[in-house]
Amino acid sequence: MPSVKNLSVWTLHHKVKQIYVEVDQSVSSSVSHMREPDVGRMEQYLAEFAGYVAHVKAMDPVDWPHWHAHELPFEHLPELAVKENAAVNELLLFLKIMSIELVESQSKDLPAGLVVYDMQRLEKNIAYAHSLLDYVKSSTPTDRPEAAQIEANSTKK
Repeated sequence: MPSVKNLSVWTLHHKVKQIYVEVDQSVSSSVSHMREPDVGRMEQYLAEFAGYVAHVKAMDPVDWPHWHAHELPFEHLPELAVKENAAVNELLLFLKIMSIELVESQSKDLPAGLVVYDMQRLEKNIAYAHSLLDYVKSSTPTDRPEAAQIEANSTKK
């Protein structure tokens, strides 16, 4: 089983994994467009993730010499199964890339915290995820059954 020595990397990986599983099992994954509740949930997860990243960034460098020898086992994200929804496929692939970048980073061998390059990459990844969600929101039709009914009735006249 793979492992890291860095508590921050381990926690960040598990947070990415949680988001991955939620997106993978969302209702949107089995339909052709992203549903508003799933987009909103993803935005909330990203906000929580960004908050934890800010916490890690604000930490003083940690020196736990006795802890450093401990291996923290983790499971990689599940294999990608192509979904009906192209946006979900892209989000899942991006989360998988983000996870690999974390667990294979230079920071994985520190006791905690991230080296500057890994932190910058992670912050850019979060910005990319927000940009991707903004694109999904602008390109996804909103599911409003009541409005569709009104439009259907107006075309019958």
